[in-house]
Amino acid sequence: MCVLLISTLIPIIILGFIVSGDGAMGDVSTYTESILQHLNFTFWLVIPPIAVITLILLKVPAIPCLITGLLLGGISYLLFQGGIKDHTGMLHSIVLKLSRFVGTIGNLTVTVLLTSLFLNIFAANQYLAVILPGQMFEENYRDLDLKLKNLTRTLEGGGTLTAPLIPWNSSAVFVSSALGISAASYAPYAIFCWLTPIVLSIFAYANFSMERVEPMEPEPEAQQ
Repeated sequence: MCVLLISTLIPIIILGFIVSGDGAMGDVSTYTESILQHLNFTFWLVIPPIAVITLILLKVPAIPCLITGLLLGGISYLLFQGGIKDHTGMLHSIVLKLSRFVGTIGNLTVTVLLTSLFLNIFAANQYLAVILPGQMFEENYRDLDLKLKNLTRTLEGGGTLTAPLIPWNSSAVFVSSALGISAASYAPYAIFCWLTPIVLSIFAYANFSMERVEPMEPEPEAQQ
């Protein structure tokens, strides 16, 4: 992770010196006014994240934490923001066909990354791009005696970080709506988003930083 952060930080620093923009501080206030005009901010909106963080600290399994966050987030959206977002489907059958390519650590990692990217493109929802591949490939990680933290890291790199790069993805739509900047405009500068999957793939094929389950240390079911 340190290597990835440094690799991301260096080009950003360089770009900061060589790239000039024509924006002004007035633009920031315009964006702020637009956000405040279209979104309602209240103390009650911090309840969902606080609840999820509390459950995580109490070591509650991932699925109950996720369901709690979704329910509280949905209720908050209905009460304070006025409606429910678009529904998307699961591409379950397509993901199943990818399972035959996961015999090695490198192939498994790349398959998870590509599956998450595929779902971000065609389902346009980053949460689905994390949840579905996680459920599908969990057993493959166990079969290779890999800790599930490896799967979690890969899901974040392939599902969460690539979502803002897809123009029609809900994550990119939010950024575009809030800031008025298209995904195509900021994607080249979102170095961390597109560099992370590349680094994860290299690490996997090099078998570097891929932690395994110790023979006498069976992994808890709820670790993911």
